[in-house]
Amino acid sequence: MQNTMENAGFYGEVVDGLSGSNSFVNFQVWLYEGSNNIEFRYGKSEIANVDEAFEGDSGAVVGLWPGINQNTYLLEGDGFAVQGTVPNENGSISYLETFPILKGTPAEGTVYTFSFDATSTKTVEELTQLISITPQPVRKYLELQSKVDFSTPIIYDTKGSVVSLSWEENKADVSALPAGIYILKTTIEGKDINLRFNKL
Repeated sequence: MQNTMENAGFYGEVVDGLSGSNSFVNFQVWLYEGSNNIEFRYGKSEIANVDEAFEGDSGAVVGLWPGINQNTYLLEGDGFAVQGTVPNENGSISYLETFPILKGTPAEGTVYTFSFDATSTKTVEELTQLISITPQPVRKYLELQSKVDFSTPIIYDTKGSVVSLSWEENKADVSALPAGIYILKTTIEGKDINLRFNKL
């Protein structure tokens, strides 16, 4: 599937009426169903005033993120981006603290390919099968057993309040917690995983 942006203008130049409104960029986004690759393909572009076109930044943001905040226009979640100075760009995992802005304009014929391996397409249900809490129910020490890497767990009580625990080598002392049901939240391959456990 292809999505084409032909002779696309820039907000600051077109709407605000700034000088150099003859600037344009041409690019396509290609989606490949079999490989799950996504390509950004650049055609001829002409930018009269980089500072005005990119509203004070040195270039465009080229990448993929889970979402964008419609009120602030800021990217949300962790993503994949192209960063650096054209023509010596490189790919990286981008976090919101390190907002990636490309320095320069991609030349005609430039193709950025984002590749995803098969593990990134697993469902939450499939990923949940790769991690477990032992023992179940638990009295003193809770241990996470996993076949994959996961983020530091966060524990919630049934009221939704975060319970402070110290983790060491996938193990936490829960002996001080009141008896009841708790939810353990972690992240595997970018997806939130929730596990339930019973504290005696």
